[in-house]
Amino acid sequence: STLYFGCRARDQDWLYRAEMQAHAARGCNLRLACSRETAKKVYVQSLMRDDAVALAKILATTDGRVYVCGDGNNMAKDVHAALAHALVAAKAAPDEAAALKALGDLKEQGRYLLDIWS
Repeated sequence: STLYFGCRARDQDWLYRAEMQAHAARGCNLRLACSRETAKKVYVQSLMRDDAVALAKILATTDGRVYVCGDGNNMAKDVHAALAHALVAAKAAPDEAAALKALGDLKEQGRYLLDIWS
């Protein structure tokens, strides 16, 4: 499993840090994006784009799941675009339209769930 988590600074607002580190110690791939720790801002969707091939493999399996929780104004849209990019980059979808349809199918199957707010 892979967990992407974003916050401004790990020492200020990394919620559930101990729990996430415990999951990582048991083999979960923890990908942490701290947007205010360096001059170059790092966001969850940036890490997802970096991991496009691995992420597409997760999405392509019958038990692959995506849970998105957070800001619905920007982050959720950017994560959705990063997921579509991953499917195209990994050749799991021939183009963006097919990738967006595949993501819609995952939503219908209950494998792509959103808990977002604005």
